Amino acid sequence: MKGRSIPNQGFIRRSLGRFLPGGWVSDERGSVSVTVAISMTALIAIMALGIDLGALLNARSEAQRAADAAALAGASAFLEYQQDQARAEAVRRAIDFATSNEIRNEPIRAEDVSVWVDTDSSTVRTAIRREGVDTWFARIFGVDEVNVAAAATAWAGAAGAAQCVKPFAVPDLWEETGDDWNRNRLWDEGERWRYEPENGDRYERYSGAGSDWGETGYGSGWRDSQVDGMGRMYDRDYGRRITIKVTDPRDAYVPSFFLPWVLPPDPDQPDCGSQPGGGNRGGRGGNDQGGGNGDSGGTGTGTGPGDNNGGGAGWLKWREKRGDLGVSGPPDPPGPGGNNGNGGTDGNGGNGGNGRDDGQGRGAARYRQNICSCNRSIIDLDTEYLIEPGNMVGPTYQGVQQLIDQDPDARWDSRSNSVVSEYGMDSPRVVTVALFDPAEITKPGRQYLKFNNFARVFIEEQASPRDPVTGRFLYYVHGVGLRGRSGQTMGSLVRVLQLIR
Repeated sequence: MKGRSIPNQGFIRRSLGRFLPGGWVSDERGSVSVTVAISMTALIAIMALGIDLGALLNARSEAQRAADAAALAGASAFLEYQQDQARAEAVRRAIDFATSNEIRNEPIRAEDVSVWVDTDSSTVRTAIRREGVDTWFARIFGVDEVNVAAAATAWAGAAGAAQCVKPFAVPDLWEETGDDWNRNRLWDEGERWRYEPENGDRYERYSGAGSDWGETGYGSGWRDSQVDGMGRMYDRDYGRRITIKVTDPRDAYVPSFFLPWVLPPDPDQPDCGSQPGGGNRGGRGGNDQGGGNGDSGGTGTGTGPGDNNGGGAGWLKWREKRGDLGVSGPPDPPGPGGNNGNGGTDGNGGNGGNGRDDGQGRGAARYRQNICSCNRSIIDLDTEYLIEPGNMVGPTYQGVQQLIDQDPDARWDSRSNSVVSEYGMDSPRVVTVALFDPAEITKPGRQYLKFNNFARVFIEEQASPRDPVTGRFLYYVHGVGLRGRSGQTMGSLVRVLQLIR
């Protein structure tokens, strides 16, 4: 048999392969179906989990947005209240904002919200937890529901700049040793305070929470135990009536300084309209047809016909004394339309030297507009700003009345020590004013000053043009933060809201 082939050798080999070890590996019939079945199961599971995961991530994002909004809303209480008074309001605001949101089309409930307030650091932390959020495809694997949670912390931090500042430069309060006749540490009616550190007067700016007891600036506890002329005491000056703009020369703590100042121009600032100035209009000849300015507007020196019925000479007084105040350039000749209108600081007839300031923000019309509407120029504590000359009696009264007309029914409730308005603390009459160190102004006339703080004030009615502008001291100012412009010097009353985690 040697050398002869075995019949049906291929058949035998195939038959034996079915029984020999490893023989099944070589048979691939039906394996594709098994692989497809296993792959489809895995793919469906992954798709199901992907859909559920996407829905849960969306629910988590909704919870996070609600937590962010609640934390910011809670921290906003530190923009209007002192640290030790802000806790209850912060909790209320945080819960209100949180419950105004939804997770998976279901409103957030108050029991889903937790709020922690740290008054020392002016922070508010919120946590939102929604239990039992339903799943869809994950139920195949026994996961019927999951919990969704999010947290956020907001901080009302110190800033050095503000917007919508009114054109009133208010001297911060000091300890007066000579003219505080009743020693109540308050500037009472009839007293003529003059800041004279050489005679023992002392000033320390309020530095914020935990400050030294001897700080005299507005917002400090220096006057807490003192009774004012109405027989009232106040906590850190909250609700105290303060003078924002004087009109009587005897009340000016520096002669001829009546507290107006020049804001940079805002090209997008809305106009509150114009009121006729009965008796305080300047000349109307030529191209200069604006309302009067200065003390009462008109002695008008224009050559054209005009209504020269006012009695004051505020702007003319500035023109004549300008050379003595260190402002470059000789006095300009009168413009053809008078010197008291809107056609530039000196009418349309001349543009004299202005020293360091270009003068674009000056004049009665802009001053009045800055009172009654929002100038969004950023004002900081590192920049020198120009003092507006003259008493500005007429423009002040017009601007204040236009401001009050935007919320005429608002009032100060002395019993609750709060603003009563349909707009609440967003009333147009709740404004920001700038405070300065009383040592900044030492002489009358045009000059520059730096501010060292801002204050929130509720503007009261001004009964007549000759009455001072008064208001109720409130508290923190809505500052401009890192996304805007922040001065290097921080103001204790200037706060900006920021999410910190």
